[in-house]
Amino acid sequence: MSIPLTTNFHKPMKDYIFLLMLLSSSLAISAQCFPDRHNTSDADAWMSCQISQNPNPERGSTHWVRYNLNAIYSLGQITFWNYNNPSHLDRGLNEVIIDYSLDGVEWLEWGTYTLDMATGSSTYEGDLGPDLDGLEAKDILITAVSNHGDNSCFALSEIKIEVIEVVSNTEDPTLAVDMSLSPNPTSGILAIAISSEKMNGKINYMVLNLEGKIVSTGNFLKSSTEYTHQLDLSALNNGAYYLELQTEAGNISKPFSVIK
Repeated sequence: MSIPLTTNFHKPMKDYIFLLMLLSSSLAISAQCFPDRHNTSDADAWMSCQISQNPNPERGSTHWVRYNLNAIYSLGQITFWNYNNPSHLDRGLNEVIIDYSLDGVEWLEWGTYTLDMATGSSTYEGDLGPDLDGLEAKDILITAVSNHGDNSCFALSEIKIEVIEVVSNTEDPTLAVDMSLSPNPTSGILAIAISSEKMNGKINYMVLNLEGKIVSTGNFLKSSTEYTHQLDLSALNNGAYYLELQTEAGNISKPFSVIK
């Protein structure tokens, strides 16, 4: 079952995944408001008590959760919060297979990983998982091989995946765009340098804050392969943001910060 991308926060069932910007130079895909801890509620967890056909045909019928990111991301560190209900910690995932895809059809295996059992505490801070080391993917698929003992149900509370680079282009994964922002951090004037043969013409842009709220929009005309445009962002408060460019050829985003 696909999980669409949104910028709101909600329980991480099979129907949701979320975009959260970290207070650093990276983004993160996350499913919780407080990335350092998780509560003990059943309502804030994914659980599968019946096997179903896996999106990857090689896996057959299994317990699985699929994160459809709706764009291609370069991915980094994964953090797992295993199932944290103190009465059923043994439903938490143990060994899992991590698959990934650029199109949601053809799947490649990243490998297997073993998760620790959760603590059952309301201050449970999760555990670092594998580092995907720049792996590019539009879909992440986690298939349960085993849990910590209660084989009637398989459950997971939260997952967060660091995004190193965002290149949103679901129709053409070969879109070649090189974009840099300088100075970064900026005190107000941000220079956008774009190198692309495909991304030409009118470019719309959005600046979003950590909550996913659009704080500035506009457009400019890119008329050459190598192009630089300056944005006046002096009205923004100190903090972390990201800039998204939107064209007919595809979208691309980059994080930046404002320090005055």
